[in-house]
Amino acid sequence: MKFYYIYLMLVPFIFSCSRKQENSINQFDNIVNLSVSDSLFSDKELPMGTIMGMKSWKDILITCHNADDYRYSFIDSKTGKLIARWGQKGNAPNEFIDFGSDFYVQDSLLVFLSSMKKSINYVSIPAILRGEKEVLVKTEIYPYTADFRPLRIVPIGNRKVATGLFKHGVLGVLDENNNIVGTYSDYPFPYEAEGLYRGTAYQLVLSCNTYRQRLLASVSHSDIFEIHELDTNGLHRVYVNNFNKIPVVQMRDGRLGIDDSKSIGGILGLFNTDSFIYLGYSNLSLKEVSLNDYRFDEILCFDWNGNKVKKFVSIVQKYSYEIDLRSDRYVVDAKSILGIFSLDLAKPLTVEIHSDKRDDLVKELKEFAA
Repeated sequence: MKFYYIYLMLVPFIFSCSRKQENSINQFDNIVNLSVSDSLFSDKELPMGTIMGMKSWKDILITCHNADDYRYSFIDSKTGKLIARWGQKGNAPNEFIDFGSDFYVQDSLLVFLSSMKKSINYVSIPAILRGEKEVLVKTEIYPYTADFRPLRIVPIGNRKVATGLFKHGVLGVLDENNNIVGTYSDYPFPYEAEGLYRGTAYQLVLSCNTYRQRLLASVSHSDIFEIHELDTNGLHRVYVNNFNKIPVVQMRDGRLGIDDSKSIGGILGLFNTDSFIYLGYSNLSLKEVSLNDYRFDEILCFDWNGNKVKKFVSIVQKYSYEIDLRSDRYVVDAKSILGIFSLDLAKPLTVEIHSDKRDDLVKELKEFAA
């Protein structure tokens, strides 16, 4: 049985270095090596399905699960305690036939699509945390036509932006009443699929910044992301990164799909604040990533103009053997943030690796050696 852990990476400035910046998405001048982290929550006592997405509301971490009895878990980020689980499939009150492919948090509401009913559902997070039976606040019907078939919808102010299967364009804008304003933009690379089927082969993942009226869109299984701006005239692309890894598609059973051995995992997670964009990234093949529960060990930080800010890389966490840090007569676990902070970080530290298979880690740590 597999157990899943959620980690808070809490020591971003213990090690840093500078490298030559290149055109690749994950080549940064400023690299921060996350060598320690503390476990926030473990589902060892209550195994959960694979985590497919996370959002935060106040001090609550909301996780979205696949292949689980419940779609969402609510965890107190201060105490690490599981407060509630919610979101069962079914036709009973407070049950839903489906929960769509994504979700977002708007004010105190958890919002998700029901693709079968073509509805946007708003449920009260405080009501879920209180264990109330009635949590549904409202439901809206979104437009779905032969030429406009949304798969994901995110809000920007009183409007919404959708992505999915569209006859023209790859992004659609809805007004405050969920009427279609128009469709916009195209993929920044040559593609094989045409018409509606482009959205099946090349899917976008969205995140929004209402404060700046900007939208972040990444192309699944690639190293491509774009920034769009929403104004009175519609949606306009203002930035696309230098990319090298376009999704590779293949015909399978008469349908176009991603070739998981030739495409990379790429951008596996999106998160943003009003000031910065964070991308979870992996250069491994999609096949390798899927076998590792879609984990990534790089977090790429950009500003909302697409400028590279910092790359966070986890080093020791990916090694299963024990690693200690020694300072004079004190020895602590190198994977423990509390242990490291108990040492005098002004003094040189000695890394002790308890494994014969340590060459890869030694190579990664050489640049930090005194």
